[in-house]
Amino acid sequence: MDNIDKSLDIKKLEKKYKKSYIVFLLKKTWGIGKIKKNLSTLNRDNEYKKEIFPTPFPKTIDDLNSDSYLTENLSLDIQLNWASNIIYIFRKEINVFLKLKKQFEYNLIIGNLKKSLNILDKIYEKFGLSYWYIENKLLVLQYVYGYEEQRDFYNEMISPIDRNFISNIIIEQVDKKIYKSFSYNQIKKFFEKEIKPAKDASKYKEIVEYIIFKINPFYSEEEFSWGEILAFESKSSIIDYYLTTLRILKFTVTKNNYSKINVSGIINVIKLLTNSIDDENLKSLYSISNFKHNYYKESYSNSKMILQLIDSYTIGDYKKCIKLCNVLLENEILSAEVLELYPKCIIKLNMELPKLFEGSFLDNYLKARISLELKDSSIEDSINILKKLSLSVSYTILGEYVHSYIQREYNNSKELKMSSFNLIGYLNYNYINPLLIEFINEDEHKKYINELYLSYPNSITIKMYKTIYENNIEELKKIQLPKDRYLKYYSKILINQGKYKDAIIILKKLEIVCSSIDLNEITKWLLECYLDLNMIEVSLEIIVLYSLKNNSLYYNFSFTRILNKIDLNIKEHLNLAIFYDLYIKNIEDVEEINNDLQEKLFDAYEDYLDSQNCNKPSELLKESLNEKSIYFLNNICSISLISKSTVFEDMAEVEDERINLCNFLIKNDLNNYDKYLTEISYLSEKRLLRKSLIEVENNKIAVDVVKIKNAVEKTMKDNYYRYISNCNKSVTNIEYVVEKITKDVYDREIIGHIPKDDNIRLIFSLILSLRDHFISNTNYGLDGNLSLEIRHGKIISQLRRPFEQYHLITAKDKNTQKYTINKYWLKKYSDFTEKDKIIISEKLNAFSEKIDSYFYRVKDIWIQISTESNENGGVFNFSFSIDTLEAMLQKINKNTEFDEFLDYVFEVLWRKTDNNLVAMRKKITVDLNDFINNECINLLKELNNVSPESKYKCSELKNSINSAKTASQYNLETIANWFNISDVMEGKPFFIGHALNVALEMLKSMHPNIQILCDENIDEEIILPRRTLKNYVNIFFILLENTISHRDVNQNEIYTKINVFLQNKNVIGISFINKSKCYNRSTIDCNNLTEINESLKKTVSTEIIKKEGGTGFLKIRKIITIDLNSTVEKIYLFYNIDSMFEADIRFITGDIVYEDIDRRR
Repeated sequence: MDNIDKSLDIKKLEKKYKKSYIVFLLKKTWGIGKIKKNLSTLNRDNEYKKEIFPTPFPKTIDDLNSDSYLTENLSLDIQLNWASNIIYIFRKEINVFLKLKKQFEYNLIIGNLKKSLNILDKIYEKFGLSYWYIENKLLVLQYVYGYEEQRDFYNEMISPIDRNFISNIIIEQVDKKIYKSFSYNQIKKFFEKEIKPAKDASKYKEIVEYIIFKINPFYSEEEFSWGEILAFESKSSIIDYYLTTLRILKFTVTKNNYSKINVSGIINVIKLLTNSIDDENLKSLYSISNFKHNYYKESYSNSKMILQLIDSYTIGDYKKCIKLCNVLLENEILSAEVLELYPKCIIKLNMELPKLFEGSFLDNYLKARISLELKDSSIEDSINILKKLSLSVSYTILGEYVHSYIQREYNNSKELKMSSFNLIGYLNYNYINPLLIEFINEDEHKKYINELYLSYPNSITIKMYKTIYENNIEELKKIQLPKDRYLKYYSKILINQGKYKDAIIILKKLEIVCSSIDLNEITKWLLECYLDLNMIEVSLEIIVLYSLKNNSLYYNFSFTRILNKIDLNIKEHLNLAIFYDLYIKNIEDVEEINNDLQEKLFDAYEDYLDSQNCNKPSELLKESLNEKSIYFLNNICSISLISKSTVFEDMAEVEDERINLCNFLIKNDLNNYDKYLTEISYLSEKRLLRKSLIEVENNKIAVDVVKIKNAVEKTMKDNYYRYISNCNKSVTNIEYVVEKITKDVYDREIIGHIPKDDNIRLIFSLILSLRDHFISNTNYGLDGNLSLEIRHGKIISQLRRPFEQYHLITAKDKNTQKYTINKYWLKKYSDFTEKDKIIISEKLNAFSEKIDSYFYRVKDIWIQISTESNENGGVFNFSFSIDTLEAMLQKINKNTEFDEFLDYVFEVLWRKTDNNLVAMRKKITVDLNDFINNECINLLKELNNVSPESKYKCSELKNSINSAKTASQYNLETIANWFNISDVMEGKPFFIGHALNVALEMLKSMHPNIQILCDENIDEEIILPRRTLKNYVNIFFILLENTISHRDVNQNEIYTKINVFLQNKNVIGISFINKSKCYNRSTIDCNNLTEINESLKKTVSTEIIKKEGGTGFLKIRKIITIDLNSTVEKIYLFYNIDSMFEADIRFITGDIVYEDIDRRR
């Protein structure tokens, strides 16, 4: 194949290769001239025609589909050469399309939507389907006829997923993008959730990039495989092929990419297209790439009027400028210059918006743009309106221009990194507009502007730009400019000459008198001057005051430059703190840098408080505070930051401090009144949640003695009084015989000392029976409580919490039973050698296994009850020795009533319980803590086995190990507090939604790296007595924990839906759906679900629950029937029509409280 002659004799090739491969060879080998010479001839052959461009005018969605595409691996230069010649073949059709497209866009933008729809129909009749057509038809239909008719068209375009999955994805996502009821933030969430993650898909990289480009080119990245994207389009329609070619050409001629391609080749492509296609965009591209401004002077009549437009603005004749804008619009000319200057002139003349375009996309743009230029209070809303607008009409001049305007003036890098695609809207300027100089390499600026001046010497605007680039102040003085504009560009020349102090004098004057339109640029220049003079304190003051005054942060301010110049001698700590806060929130999105900046922000916060002789922010509060102080209290003194301060004892004090600040701010910063009100409400609710959480967590150890007494009375009372009647004298010496008592779990005989006296034997058996009821009663005993509240579902999750939080342990794969690879740290250290990555992975997996093994020992051995007949190593030792029994016997005489006997035995049992709890708390805070400390120390030592280069970089992992070790100590204190005897929960009734929120807080605490998203719909009439709070928390906890335990190993987001409703005043219904996972019911044992449903219909006991494993629905039934003493109507589990797990729970209760309460409780 490599020996094939460059001349490529097609007849010879046909003997050896298929036509599809021959076309590929021609594409790969021929230059642009040879392609042009031969391609038209080949295209007349029907067989070659199918290979060159199969369906230029597809009539069905199947014809439009690109699923058959195979990677070509050809350079962008080759693809553009080929594309320009394909487009040349269809030049007549494309020119007709462009005329119709121009008419369509104009009518769409100014609000003639029915006319725009008619034009779309004409385009379809002539050129068939294209993604451009589908997107615009979906857009216009919903505005003209409503959503239902739009749905009909949408359904026509969607085909069976196994046939056209690429087109389906594109159409589905485009539909979301343009949906008029969605806000920009809603659309953004769709892209972040469904589109952006797809960039990591390496197997289908080119397909993913193509889909992203088609859905929203503004999400495209410079490193995309642009040649492959163009190759994809060659299997689509000629309309899409041309529009994509044009966008890629725009992309390549920006200054960021111009040097990356064959310059002469790209100029030839643009020239070929410009000679055959009548498109203003191509003329601008040719002007930039070849400096040929006079090339289309005669044929391009719009240029003269647009030049008059920009000249009238330059000299300050804003009325004429408005008039020319209207003339251009009347002639159906919607240019970037009109979009740029129309709103500015309206502001300059203090005019009202024209009613002609009311309600249109153009009207929406003008309103939002004017709002931004005036810097009014709705700035964020206006930005989002424009972002939504740019997405809705992304393939129009308005969409491209608006996107570029927002990205240049209001972009922060957290949302979208700047790339060449963010600037292509400015390439829609007319080719005579000197602003296109931005896309020329700096060393070519003078040449470009001179060529432009030679072509249009009478243009005041072009002459002005020429003097600026030549730094010619004398020539600038000769141009008739408004005074403020003259001073502005005079200062610019001084800056270019390095005369910063002189420039500052002029800019300071301009700053006072200039309009809001120029303020951004003037402030930027002023800031640059102070930075060049190394006046950092003044620079900080400027950027802080400007950002606060304008309620916005602009992309082109030199934040990074200031950051690099900051030293330890900054005296104005308040400015420094605000600067760091602005930088973190608006500019930087690199985790390591942000962590460092967070530390610097906290230092600046403390330094400022010290400078004011204060320990905490509330000491700053006084009646009148300036704007910077308000910002400090509002934005910097957040919960997360002030919680780092050592002056606060705990989180409750931190929240009290923040509430105090908000109560002050709500009176002194009325612009943010609603924000403070919401925050106060949130913190108050959080405080109540914490109180309830502590209440529930510290009520885990309970035995329902009252119900046990009721249960044993019938069987024990007669036997007790039989003992009393036989008890004629006090017992002093008891004789025993040795014989077997029972068998243990291993069927071994247990030998004990049995009293010879039958009466003594009777009372001992009564005491031991009460002991057994206390610890093992099916429904009310201690062991069932330990199982329900601690062992199953809670203890392991809580113990793992700090290690999961710092990404040190992973979960076991359910199939292999091996710990999964720690992707978090391997991704962090992707540049390590394979050997070092293996060491880190193996050590972390071994750490996971050791930690989990010990945690399960805590659960399965420590938190167990042992007796003389079951010595299992459990810390809860309820063995009764002969000495203990004899001592108890001394307290019982013939005058002791049965109830007194019960109370006395239970008193002894509670004392034993308390001693066991003390032992358990000590085991946790000492033994378990020592184990964790030792394992963390061992892990730190083992990480030293990596290479010296990697050892230094492992500092972040080592810091995480130490942080997890420290966090674990606090965590163990929390767990130790579980092991206290419960008090009766008393207090005001609570809204059932409060129980759900407490359960969510518990789970978030246990699983810090899992995001639990709960779509909840709670009936506000369900108010319940406080004593039941723990029970309802447990019900919701079990439901949500069940979802977490059934998630995929690497799934970090859980989606659930919970509806809680009231029927017939006494029936509570809970509908729960696991939306995180769709089950493949063909592989899941649905019979098992049927068996569970059958078991849920029966009476349930703690013994059955323990066998079930502690996290299932039998537990819920036990809570409802026994703990809440309610009647279950239904607990039914099933997979719904979307293959999601669903549970329907309904029960009758007499606990509903009918009174008005605070819904947060």
